[in-house]
Amino acid sequence: MKRSIFPRLAHSPEAGRPRTWRVLAARIAVLACLWALPITTPAPALAAITVTGKTSSTIKAYVKPLEFIAVTNELGGWQDNLEMQQLGAWNTPYEVALRLRVTSLPNKFQVRLDAPLVLQNAKNQVFRQPVVTLAPEGGAPKPLLVGQSAEFENPAPSVEGTNSVGMYALKVAALPPEGDFRDVAGTYQGVLSMTFEPVAIKP
Repeated sequence: MKRSIFPRLAHSPEAGRPRTWRVLAARIAVLACLWALPITTPAPALAAITVTGKTSSTIKAYVKPLEFIAVTNELGGWQDNLEMQQLGAWNTPYEVALRLRVTSLPNKFQVRLDAPLVLQNAKNQVFRQPVVTLAPEGGAPKPLLVGQSAEFENPAPSVEGTNSVGMYALKVAALPPEGDFRDVAGTYQGVLSMTFEPVAIKP
């Protein structure tokens, strides 16, 4: 799910032929013997067969649930826009954080960036060294990268085989463009595109 800020032929050991050849040859030999029988050979009598005992069965099947994942903000919706702020001195990074709720089956999932985060203005000036991280609640953050998935694990659900839920902190940080403040001031925009996907359980 994407979010933008998704029979071999066995060979006979003795003859060196494919086994299918041996089966065909056997059938031809049997037919030849039947054809060689005299016409006066009496036909076999047909006997009535009665089946007794158990004549029905009960079949039970277990359907394994498919993988599932859903990502929302902590209130169950989604955040279309994030506004970064510079909380320190003029040369410190701009930052923004968003609390995410991840519902997943199974409870393990992985995340990666679909493309590098580029924050730029109308003059194509760009923010430097953008960093995107995701951290489980109370855990250490992991960097999110392009082409390399970071794995996470929700707390195990109380009932095995049901959806798991975990809370995570998504953070974005980047340094402002180099240059005089008057030259780089303005509005910068970008798209944060990520893929969340469940990690399939090996059979």
